[in-house]
Amino acid sequence: MRKYLFIVFSALLILSACGGSNDKKVVNELEEETDDKSEESNGDEIDRNNENGEVMKLGETGYVDDGIFQYEITPLSFEIFEERNGTSVNNDDEVFVLIDYTIKSLSEEGFEEEEMLIGGDLLLKNSQGNIASEITYYDYDFVDKIAETIEPEKSYDSQMLFEVPKSETSEYTLHFGSYSSDINDAEWSFEESEAK
Repeated sequence: MRKYLFIVFSALLILSACGGSNDKKVVNELEEETDDKSEESNGDEIDRNNENGEVMKLGETGYVDDGIFQYEITPLSFEIFEERNGTSVNNDDEVFVLIDYTIKSLSEEGFEEEEMLIGGDLLLKNSQGNIASEITYYDYDFVDKIAETIEPEKSYDSQMLFEVPKSETSEYTLHFGSYSSDINDAEWSFEESEAK
């Protein structure tokens, strides 16, 4: 009787071991299929991450996900000046940097330009590492703004304004931070000699 029990127990052990590896294979295949599908659906995010891999130049497009809205930003040109239309910088060692840009909304719902300019991690750095926030919302009359809601899949031209200490090497870096750690921050570098 022990012999029969031993044989039955051994057979069950062998069958369960074989069934277990087969189950793992099925689970692994399902996981691979799920991974493939998520890679397909997240293909844009993967590509967008690669877009912002290095510091860009004027005219190049970067992707930004500020945690609420998603959009593409393309800085086109810029001006540097100390006074315009009777408005001067606050300190003698500062300049205004006015940047022309295009924005294309990739969000599902519309948003106001001010939400993007104020809500995002938007900064301008000079070569010494001094940082300035965007100041268009103070209503400077020489800055063009988007007066309407930025609608999904539409592009708009506008301007952003910074007041930053003069750069010792004439180099500036525009920085748009992305909320998601999966997406690199978008950065553009430019020099005073490129100003229009």
